[in-house]
Amino acid sequence: VLVIGLTQETVMKLYWQGILDILDALGYPIQTANKSEGFMQLENGSFISLKGNNSVTDREKFRGFHWDLVVIDEAQSQPCLANLINDIIEPTLIDKAGQLFLSGSGPRIRGTYWEKLWNDDKIASKYNWNLSQNPYIKNYEKVLDQIKKDKGLTDTSPLFQREYLGLPVYDDDAQVYRLEAQNEFDDQ
Repeated sequence: VLVIGLTQETVMKLYWQGILDILDALGYPIQTANKSEGFMQLENGSFISLKGNNSVTDREKFRGFHWDLVVIDEAQSQPCLANLINDIIEPTLIDKAGQLFLSGSGPRIRGTYWEKLWNDDKIASKYNWNLSQNPYIKNYEKVLDQIKKDKGLTDTSPLFQREYLGLPVYDDDAQVYRLEAQNEFDDQ
């Protein structure tokens, strides 16, 4: 299993201890665990690698392996997502019929590779959860109302809809140049 985060530091903070706890609870003994390298090997020979993707060099290190599962966390923010998936990760999944999981919130801007993947029904299954479905957040209505109050948001604010309701909503006001015909370059 390969878990890819935005940076090595982030993926370690988010996943390392949780994976160790789950493996322990399931009774899978760990033979080796090297936190500084983000690598753990189970006694049955399986291994889990946690890596960051913040440079071309980082991405190139994913080549040559044969993965059963690759998880790309915060896919909407991953640099060079199309290259990472199509040129590097997909070939490593073929011989083991591996699976690719992408996780994260939708991006703020339109026209990303994430948007293409999300909107193409032939590519993959899509699942969507929001704050109201988090079993660890009780009284989610009150929590959502407080978030709106604290941040000055409304039910229609792109930030509120995207980050708290889990909807793919773009924040067109965040763009310097709007993607409109009048902003297209021509020789004149």
